Amino acid sequence: MGSVSGTPLLTGVWFADQRNGIATGWHGVVLNTNDGGVTWKPVNCNITNDFYSLHAFDLQNLIAVAGDKCFRSSDGGTTWTEVTLSYFMGNIYQIIFVNNTTGWISGQYGAILKTTDGGVTWATQVSNTTQGIVDLSFIDENNGWASTGGGGLIRTTNGGISGTDETSIRTETDYKLFQNYPNPFINTTTLTYYQPTRTPVKIEIFDLLGSKIRTLVDQEKDPGKHQVKFDGSGLPAGIYFCRCTWGSNSSSAIKLLKN
Repeated sequence: MGSVSGTPLLTGVWFADQRNGIATGWHGVVLNTNDGGVTWKPVNCNITNDFYSLHAFDLQNLIAVAGDKCFRSSDGGTTWTEVTLSYFMGNIYQIIFVNNTTGWISGQYGAILKTTDGGVTWATQVSNTTQGIVDLSFIDENNGWASTGGGGLIRTTNGGISGTDETSIRTETDYKLFQNYPNPFINTTTLTYYQPTRTPVKIEIFDLLGSKIRTLVDQEKDPGKHQVKFDGSGLPAGIYFCRCTWGSNSSSAIKLLKN
């Protein structure tokens, strides 16, 4: 597989056939290939937003989400026009379509929006969760599933008019620090942790050399899932570690990647 030197993180890819494809990434990166991905050519794009997810109707007609915005292109990714959304939903993580007219986008705070006109207009759906919805899967216009950053799974059988109450996809009996999302991140990322009992919690951020950068939480917390935001603005790009300690019960650590 070919690559482009210095290309930022790529987050979306679509192929029309065995040879022709398009990819999108952070900082407004758009690439295309006509040799099956052996070589990629950059497209001179008119925006610098970080693309998170891409859907292509064909090689010319594209729709993508970037940060808290949605964009459409009708010229293969050179020119992008912002699509008006029904309400502010924080960062948007995913966009999918089951056909040329019906699709969904999802993001922070349990937000799901649906379109039935190919992405021209979007209507709010009910997800019954406040967790960030990081991925979507639909098998037809009615039946779909969504996964949350806190380790939950929700389902709809009516096209997203409403979702079932969030259920855990694992039995929560242990102390758990989930992987942050997004990861990699630029400035801010969300950390989710679970504890089965009320106990003191300490969440700390360290650099690659083991020096403590920040303490995010240092207090007693009730049982259940909790979220805390880490603002890494001003920190250099690189690898960091988050350690969560629950009194004398348990500790857990994850790797954070900052761009």
